[in-house]
Amino acid sequence: MRQHPVIGAQMLMEADADDDLLDIALHHHEKYDGSGYPHRLRGEAISL
Repeated sequence: MRQHPVIGAQMLMEADADDDLLDIALHHHEKYDGSGYPHRLRGEAISL
């Protein structure tokens, strides 16, 4: 279940989607405090 952002981003990459769209798909479950997934990014490391 927690891999769905990665899988979705891979699907978008295969469809030649815009890089901004890939970032949204990949990071939509990241949290500012670093407790999100899939990469446990925190704060400013999360793309807008």
